[in-house]
Amino acid sequence: MRAINDMERLLALEDIRRIKAEYFAAIDEKRWDDLEAVFLPDAQFGPFWAAAEPESVQQFVESVRTTFADVHTIHVAFMPIIDLLDADHATGRWSMQDTLSWAPDTFDFRDSAVPGQRGAIGKGVYRDRYQRDADGRWRISFTSLERLSIEAVVDPALAIPV
Repeated sequence: MRAINDMERLLALEDIRRIKAEYFAAIDEKRWDDLEAVFLPDAQFGPFWAAAEPESVQQFVESVRTTFADVHTIHVAFMPIIDLLDADHATGRWSMQDTLSWAPDTFDFRDSAVPGQRGAIGKGVYRDRYQRDADGRWRISFTSLERLSIEAVVDPALAIPV
């Protein structure tokens, strides 16, 4: 296990923050190839919204793509707690909020239909593990999302993006 100096530590922390930002941007902008690229090929997944945990990166990306095909998403992640375990491994905890919007009565978020629902606001915690790949780039090797709250949005003033 190689020790790292302060500059390497700062660069690693920034690279890890960036890979998580790329994760959220890829989902919100529906860039599925870019979403797949933030993960190690053998990444693992913990609980999310689905009944079963994805068994591969491709299965995870397909699940997100299918679920959010007609849903506009905005993710905000904040208060990262990133611990470098060594020069090539780290763990992270991110608080997050996502805002989801869709045409009224067209999507049952988490299988709970609310009459007139046109969105949801969720809050939760991501728990991640990160690892450098063979090219030295940080990737996500494990991720899970613990939802702490979900609020249905039924306000007719919520604009659906065009």
